[in-house]
Amino acid sequence: MTPSAKRACGDCTLCCKVMAIEALAKPAGSWCRHCKPGQGCAIYAERPAEWASA
Repeated sequence: MTPSAKRACGDCTLCCKVMAIEALAKPAGSWCRHCKPGQGCAIYAERPAEWASA
């Protein structure tokens, strides 16, 4: 699956905290360093493949 460059989730950033992303060494329940509050993921278009289904 190719990651989409456009987010469909608006300004929600809940996945930036809830999901564990092994490729980023981000455990579940902690804020991702790429999260921009009110904007979303700063690396969304280049996010790891394990995250592409989010």
